[in-house]
Amino acid sequence: MIYWKVISEVICCFIGGIVLGGCSSYVTPGRGARMELFEEKMVATQPQAPKVEKPSDITIVERKPTAEFPASIVVVRVQEPGYKSETVEGFGGGSYSVITVRDMEKDEDFEHLGKLGDLKQIAPMSKLLLPSGFQSDKELRSVAARLQADMVLIYTVDTAFLNTDNSTLLSVITLGFGPTVKLRVITTVSALLMDTRTGYIYGMVEETAREETTTAYIPTINACEQLRLKTERKAFEQLVSRFERLWPDIVKQYKPQN
Repeated sequence: MIYWKVISEVICCFIGGIVLGGCSSYVTPGRGARMELFEEKMVATQPQAPKVEKPSDITIVERKPTAEFPASIVVVRVQEPGYKSETVEGFGGGSYSVITVRDMEKDEDFEHLGKLGDLKQIAPMSKLLLPSGFQSDKELRSVAARLQADMVLIYTVDTAFLNTDNSTLLSVITLGFGPTVKLRVITTVSALLMDTRTGYIYGMVEETAREETTTAYIPTINACEQLRLKTERKAFEQLVSRFERLWPDIVKQYKPQN
């Protein structure tokens, strides 16, 4: 039974190839960067620590806030190494890649944030200053320092396509004649605000958005891509709103009181 089902789908795709140019597939985009690469590091206090350290054997590397207010912020999006979608491709190699063009983001998002109190400027990180490889936050902070920014807002977008029938994570979605597929798209946008000089983390925010759909009789790559962008846009809008609420708390806590 399964054998004949597979044969029938192959035949349908063959017919589709004659009538409509054939079956195609949508390759889901890469995943988000590992944000722990940018979090404060743990180091052992003993010269030769065992593989499993006790809490008493571990200290947090001291990182202090040094930003002045009104502050200047540089924004950068990071993704997994070799990230690629239908609209953008990651730049650089190493532990993560950098997205140098705006995808689901809009200019008005950053224009809106630029109007927050005690914020001098918020601008994207220039590709011209980026190195060819990335290992930690140091490369990004180095570029931010050259731009004379007080802080770096680092964010990543993690989007997953799942088959709602069995919650299977999909990396390729077959398009063309054949059974319909119920899709769930989940996007989580995570961001952290870091001190340019020391790597101190002022705050972290995260938002998640979800969309569901059933593929049409002949779904297209564009339809899948529009669903991705819609979900990512929704999550990013939520993130901007959350950061807008977080910023006054950061100013209150770290701005010197006269």
